[in-house]
Amino acid sequence: MIALALLAAAFVFFTASLAHAFVSATDVQTGAPLRWRLAEPGPATHAPTAAATPGTNVIRFHLATDGFSTTNTANELNAVRAAFGQWQSIPGTALRFEEAVPIPPAPDLMDPTDGTNVIYWAKTSDLVAGGTISLRGTLGLTLTSSRADGTLLGADIVLNGFERQWFTDFNDRQNPGFFAETTLLHEIGHLLGLDHLPLGGATMAPTGGTGVDARHGLSADEIAFARAAYGDASVLARLGHLAGRVLMDGAGVFGAAVGVEDAAGNLLGATITGAGGSFVLNALPPGDHQLRVWPLDPAEAAQWLIRGADLGDPYYRATTEFLPTANQPITVSQSRTNTHDVTVTSGRPAFRIAYLRQPAPNGEASTLSPLPAVLSPGQSNLLIGVYSPDLPRSGATLRITGDGVSHSLTYPQPWSISAAVCS
Repeated sequence: MIALALLAAAFVFFTASLAHAFVSATDVQTGAPLRWRLAEPGPATHAPTAAATPGTNVIRFHLATDGFSTTNTANELNAVRAAFGQWQSIPGTALRFEEAVPIPPAPDLMDPTDGTNVIYWAKTSDLVAGGTISLRGTLGLTLTSSRADGTLLGADIVLNGFERQWFTDFNDRQNPGFFAETTLLHEIGHLLGLDHLPLGGATMAPTGGTGVDARHGLSADEIAFARAAYGDASVLARLGHLAGRVLMDGAGVFGAAVGVEDAAGNLLGATITGAGGSFVLNALPPGDHQLRVWPLDPAEAAQWLIRGADLGDPYYRATTEFLPTANQPITVSQSRTNTHDVTVTSGRPAFRIAYLRQPAPNGEASTLSPLPAVLSPGQSNLLIGVYSPDLPRSGATLRITGDGVSHSLTYPQPWSISAAVCS
């Protein structure tokens, strides 16, 4: 039996299986992780030849020739190619893509059961897939077809050209439109078998904004997925894995966010716990790291950063009434799966961050947004902060971690704790 799965890109208007590092999309009927199994022997594992080349890891795609606009079409089609190129350039994977014969434009080209992978912009209507799916409120979406064992057979990607404006110049940082390559990176992640992540700065984050935003460029988590799902055996042998459960009062916690950072605070991977509170973080670099568990925002929250429903329907009922943990030391060993269980405490967090103060020079006006803050190399003397209706006026510390970042705590305000970032 062939199943269809709909994976939508970020909403930009803010108006029971085992979970893995990264969050895998699954077959809607069996829960099997979605994967292209192109290099495995036997015709039963192969996608149609129009979608993939049998016996290899080459995934074929077709571009509609009209792009988004009449004046920037060539660059828009090149943005699609560049996004595939970013995924293909991940070291240590066998991912390969091949551009197939272009197809003529049409208002609706979405049919993942037709044996081809098509990428196009919908411009004359918000309705796609024969009028059964609306693009309203989204940047785009990916529709996949798969066998019950999770073998992908086809995937179509459509970008919302009906409501949105798109641009392709990475250096045009003040453009009010959406940067095409970033959303295409996100949608290709869905095409490969990824779902949304509980991380604001990841390419697979559930929300995105205008301009060149924090999702651009593949994060460590997307790279870990590519290596775990499509990696070379020699590369995987040099990496390690972490498995465990998140428990509360002796029972597993469903839908808890689990993240691993290195000693400098650089994110290495994150996931969401599945049934029984289980999680696996795959393809991590060996070494001494730190793990943290935190609750997602409640489904009924009036203000939020990431809710369970933002990561997919199964997580709508994620457990959110527990306290986040402090960093816990862990060790990841090469070619091994280390285990680490975490016990969390029941209760409502003292506060939940609802907005971030976007970086701006100290003293200048800034905006509050639920989107991640973006800091570029070479910037200095920027003030950033966080907002919560319940944020304490004292006794709290805002940490900013990662390589190449220096900061100093400045002053608390009634609505934020801010820090100057000087690198």
